[in-house]
Amino acid sequence: MQIYEKGGNLMILTYNHYEKAEPSKMYLARPNHKIVKPLFGIESAKLTAHLNDIWEIKFEVDSKDNPVFDQINQYMEIKVDNLGWFRIDGTPEKHYSDGRYYKSFTAYGYETTLQDLDINMFYVNCGTDVSIEMYEQNLNELGIPVNNIRFYIENPSDDPSSEEYWKLGLLNILQHEYLHKKGWSIGDVDMELTYLRGRQFEINSKTVYAFLTQDVAVAYKCMFIFDRINKKIHARKIENLGNDLNIELSLRNVINDISITDQNDKIFNAFRCAGADDDQVLLEYVNFGSDRLYNYDYFIETGMIPSDTADKYKTYKEYVDSNRQTYADYALENLQITEKIMAIKTQVPVDEVEIEYDNLTMEELELELGSAQAVVSLLEEMHTVDGVLQIEGTPDYAMYISFKEVIIPKIEAAIDNYDSSEEKVKIDWTTNWELYGVNELTIKKKSYENTIELLSEKGYDKPYDESSTSSSEELHNKQHELYLKYKQYIVDIDARLDKLQAEIDELEAELNSINEQSDALVESVSMENERWGFTVDELQLFNILTYDSDFKDSSIEILETDTLPDIINLAWDLYDSANEELLIESRPQLSFDIDLDNLFHIDAFKKKANAISMGDFIFMELVNGYKTQQRLIRMELELVNFNDTSLSFEFSDAVTVYGKA
Repeated sequence: MQIYEKGGNLMILTYNHYEKAEPSKMYLARPNHKIVKPLFGIESAKLTAHLNDIWEIKFEVDSKDNPVFDQINQYMEIKVDNLGWFRIDGTPEKHYSDGRYYKSFTAYGYETTLQDLDINMFYVNCGTDVSIEMYEQNLNELGIPVNNIRFYIENPSDDPSSEEYWKLGLLNILQHEYLHKKGWSIGDVDMELTYLRGRQFEINSKTVYAFLTQDVAVAYKCMFIFDRINKKIHARKIENLGNDLNIELSLRNVINDISITDQNDKIFNAFRCAGADDDQVLLEYVNFGSDRLYNYDYFIETGMIPSDTADKYKTYKEYVDSNRQTYADYALENLQITEKIMAIKTQVPVDEVEIEYDNLTMEELELELGSAQAVVSLLEEMHTVDGVLQIEGTPDYAMYISFKEVIIPKIEAAIDNYDSSEEKVKIDWTTNWELYGVNELTIKKKSYENTIELLSEKGYDKPYDESSTSSSEELHNKQHELYLKYKQYIVDIDARLDKLQAEIDELEAELNSINEQSDALVESVSMENERWGFTVDELQLFNILTYDSDFKDSSIEILETDTLPDIINLAWDLYDSANEELLIESRPQLSFDIDLDNLFHIDAFKKKANAISMGDFIFMELVNGYKTQQRLIRMELELVNFNDTSLSFEFSDAVTVYGKA
């Protein structure tokens, strides 16, 4: 049986000089592979190999003339030549029957040891203080991670400032922190997986085995293959799993019995789709504003939808798919313009503008200045396009102005004032109207207008005139100056509001144009649009043949660091993920349980049989010459007692990992 390791090849049975199968050599060992002696007295050793579950061997071991019989106990280990290491997880059962005394027990593949390792409070790509990627060397000046944790780093570094630091690879972290405790390491990793976007995980408590085979496998659409000889864990993208073998099984050669069952409880051909956050709009960005996907292929193939209706649907579907990218482009433009409008309306200075720096040491001031300057430089770098700074009108503009025109000048003033006996220079930022958006400016304007109205009522809107006021000249002049200052504030605010409103008007006109085109496209992809020619009866038939379910891909999570193009790409990821699952759920998902002559003992088959790996594809010829290619997902085979010639295969037309295809 081939294993997934570069240069590795594993045969499940051995053959002697006469090409006859021989029982595998097996050894009893204490924990940590300390071999005691060969395992004597084996009456039966029945292997069950799984594609997506822990392998197991059911043993019957006789006590007669057996020097290791009493040492066969829980947690003892068994080495099987060609297959690798197994462990006895439960207490062996003792049997007395017809003068025979023997033990029966199950030894599980050594991957069972990974069920002993618990992961607790394990947070990945969550952006919170406890999340693994939030270490000092990986944060930029804004406190945002420079690199998210990806699937795997092939040549990891020990340098925390390196992009190849081991702590930035999920599998590397597991190996460094957990796997080595049980002697496991990461082996051959499909390179297509290493470039995938980092996924988010929030694990409070789970075993390493469950985390790998459930959370990670589902998130990255991969499978883990456990090499029990070298104790290496190989990762394969599901699309790259298994080989096409030139083997054909039929009822005319080796198949004795076939049982075909549907693994789906029910067919679902319509999904309401969501990513990790159910309430977050996502699929809608690439699906014409809808969170629903449909697949009627099975009903077309089986004739439940008449051919003339099916032809209309094919034309309709081709039009929908050919315009999907156009709609996604409209959605991105809509998001970008809406974001600009919201930024212009809601902009306020950052909280740091309130900080006073007078009580810091010179060393602390210089550190603060360097940090603030780094923020400005980073923002300018992020928003410079073709050599031109284009940050105004973006969500980062308030931060940029806050640091550049308030925080840095305040720190520089504190440095200039350091050890100076002169009056401290103060930076008044509250009337820097660049710091505010429309909403805050409108509030400030109203406040100034209210104050001016009160000052006018008391006569402070005019210069001092002894005959018209009871106030002292000094008080009147101060209030009059305040009146004039606030009047000018209102003039300045109005000028700023006019500028911002002109920008909003221009953006809203652009947004309306995009929305008109987008709405027209949505209308055109409706099956009820007369251009497609579906009759009322045909539309009713599609409704009758629609079976709804919810689809959620928890691996698709919008992170705080994601840009709007990133979000659209995530929408495409969700679309692809949901379509992939819908393709399976919208038709019977068949499982083939086959009882057949033992290929390992038939000269014409044994060489090829011994090269079979879980996940490989084999052709089967069923009744009336119908042929199907299926994936091997389970096999039962006797390793010792060759009088037991039974062999059982299970095939499936989809790979399932803990119920998820």
